[in-house]
Amino acid sequence: MNKAFEIFLKEFAEFRKEIYQRFDGVSHRLDGIDQRLDAIDSTLKPLAKAVDKDAETIISHGRRIGRMEKRLGFK
Repeated sequence: MNKAFEIFLKEFAEFRKEIYQRFDGVSHRLDGIDQRLDAIDSTLKPLAKAVDKDAETIISHGRRIGRMEKRLGFK
């Protein structure tokens, strides 16, 4: 997974812990918050995978272009 997304997801987990600590004892409020956090989490993980796949594709194409440039004598 992309390093930036790893950091973001780690921060998101810390944020989630902080919310649980703040609303400790007010469990009826946590239900709605927990559902929203789950929705955000389930949106971010596939997005991170898509970004990683795009990054791999870009790197792969860059390498291929570099090899073609070498063959054609541009480098």
